Amino acid sequence: MAKVLKVSKSGFYAYLKRPKSNREIENDLLLNKIKAVYKKNYGIYGYPLITNELKNDGAPSKNRVYRLMRKNGIKSKVAK
Repeated sequence: MAKVLKVSKSGFYAYLKRPKSNREIENDLLLNKIKAVYKKNYGIYGYPLITNELKNDGAPSKNRVYRLMRKNGIKSKVAK
């Protein structure tokens, strides 16, 4: 694996043991809030409405909410 990634073995294993950053921890907490709002609204809300719902909880940017939703496969239901 280290040869494919072109990194040293010690660097690769150090990366695996590294603790989560503050940003990753915040993203995990925000993702849980996003999932709760999404489930509460039956999967209808997209990222703009979820961002508006979360305004009271620290006001994340809509781009950050969009990125986390896209990364985790959370999509709004669209009526045709």
